[in-house]
Amino acid sequence: MILLSFVFSLFVSLPVAGQTSPPPARSAQATRSELESQLASAQREEQTGSESDRDQARMTATNLNDRLTNGDFQVGDRVLINVQGQQTLSDTFTVREGQIVHLPNLTDIELHGVLRSELQGHVYAAVSKYLRDPVVRTGSLVRLAVLGSVGRPGFYSVSADMLLSDAIMNAGGLASNADVSRTTINRAGTVVWRASDVATALKNGETVDQLSLRAGDQLNVGATHPNTFLTIILPVTAAVVGIAVSVVLITRH
Repeated sequence: MILLSFVFSLFVSLPVAGQTSPPPARSAQATRSELESQLASAQREEQTGSESDRDQARMTATNLNDRLTNGDFQVGDRVLINVQGQQTLSDTFTVREGQIVHLPNLTDIELHGVLRSELQGHVYAAVSKYLRDPVVRTGSLVRLAVLGSVGRPGFYSVSADMLLSDAIMNAGGLASNADVSRTTINRAGTVVWRASDVATALKNGETVDQLSLRAGDQLNVGATHPNTFLTIILPVTAAVVGIAVSVVLITRH
């Protein structure tokens, strides 16, 4: 397990093939302008890429459009809000029907159309209508299923600005049969990020938010192909030898 985790750390730190310098710095939580730039890139790819790339670009564009229009927060999501000196306003709050967060004894904050990167400014604007010069800090949690070849498969609530690689380590790290290069991300039974895309995201140090992940998404860590000799040939051979030995013992009696 320790060796696999070391190899995984090395894998995610390697540069992408052909990359001579690190990619431009990006916010751990994507800004609106960054998402708009990604959307424009995906729309160009829809027109010029291979058939496989066009399909992926089309799905990416749909997801980005949804984020930009409806925001990042769904009913049941959890957000962290801390208003300095205000105990009742400092807690983990659940997003309610209508994309509303209720702050006790103060106000409801509507999150429709709000990105995770915009949450702090949005909450500050709402709270400052009632409190003078509030000091506000916020965060958001995403409930992901980390499945496949990891130490502890299951659902985890992770910070939206967590690296994808850390989300894997959070689930116990890699299992003995893990093959990170086969890892995919699924949503409602559909692959939204292919293995090659996930590999690039891991190498580039991308976060849960940068990949536009949302509650219920499944991070499926791949496994190595089973060794044909060990899993098929060897058991069959052992069975044949066992039968032969049984026949010999029976004939001797």
